[in-house]
Amino acid sequence: MDRTILHINIPNFPVALECVRFPRLRGRPVAVAALGGERATLASVSKVAGESGIMAGMPVYRARRMCRDLIVLPVDESYYSSGNARLTSILMHLSPLVQPYRFGRAHSDVTRTARTTPRAVDMGWKTLKAIHAELQLAAAAGVGTNKLLSQIISKVVPANEVQAITRGNEEKFLAPLWSNYLPSVTGTVWQELQELNLLRIGEIAQFTAHDLVMIFGKLGGVLFEHAHGIDHTPVMSLDSARETEIIHGEVLLPDANDAAILQTHLLHLVEKASESLRLKKRNTGKLRLEITFSDGKKAIGQAVLPAPAFLAHALYPCAKELLYRLTQRRVRVRTIILASAKLSPQARQLDLFSAETVSRAEKLQQAMARVRERFGEKAVGYLRLN
Repeated sequence: MDRTILHINIPNFPVALECVRFPRLRGRPVAVAALGGERATLASVSKVAGESGIMAGMPVYRARRMCRDLIVLPVDESYYSSGNARLTSILMHLSPLVQPYRFGRAHSDVTRTARTTPRAVDMGWKTLKAIHAELQLAAAAGVGTNKLLSQIISKVVPANEVQAITRGNEEKFLAPLWSNYLPSVTGTVWQELQELNLLRIGEIAQFTAHDLVMIFGKLGGVLFEHAHGIDHTPVMSLDSARETEIIHGEVLLPDANDAAILQTHLLHLVEKASESLRLKKRNTGKLRLEITFSDGKKAIGQAVLPAPAFLAHALYPCAKELLYRLTQRRVRVRTIILASAKLSPQARQLDLFSAETVSRAEKLQQAMARVRERFGEKAVGYLRLN
């Protein structure tokens, strides 16, 4: 049975929400920064700011040089999450199979409720009207036979428009588009494709799966499928798709690439993550580390822990290994972000530590927390964790 997937895309969602909250910002160059300070990187930019060459991921100080009128607002995570929840609620009226993708983006499997493509397009129009009425935001909608196709359609189609691509027309639609429209084409892969002069998706599709695997390794198989509009991943229900993260970040002042300095900052982040997990009574099963370098490039890595944990002793070795892998460029580092994912209810991991060791580690962490509450965050901390 052919699937019918509707993808909703609200461009520059955080900035768009800020313009709803502060109407005077409309029509002006606006951006939100992920972390405080001039060395912070922009998380989202308005269309007007983009016309000046400003892009997400650009340092604030560089963006201000390019546009003196740029208005930079701090990230309001709770406000954006609330807006995203309202978007999800609107889509839930179409189908129970709704999977949020990112802020302002979501997939909805309307196969059973729409039954036909014209009906799905009609549902797309009604959804755009509901989003405009409830959120006062302009969105684009794509209807396709899978998540990949509908997502790309929503990027191509203008705001307040709906477009559908039916089965058999996937490759014709994708062929003229730039290769970086494919979600599998990230920064380094896009650079490699440019070096090979494979700038359009249709040019990638001319290669066999074997050829692409020889060039890109396992990713080559994914590129082959995506270039042909193939995507078998299902739309997961909201409960199964949601993966809450606890995120902490630091800006290095000044930028640094000394291993000892980077490990000190990482240790501080691990302590913060461990304390947040303790207070929320959660374990983390996966760590994600994101590094932003002085030249604006990013490196992201993730690793699964041997067993879910919350103590700094268990988190730091995994985080340290990620840091080592991501900083091989030897370029100075500007920001470090550590995310704890795959959260689960807390339980002692006796296979990692003895019962006595776990108890002592917990008591030590609680004692350190009490000292920080009384004398400040920098009053006490780990010198090192092996």
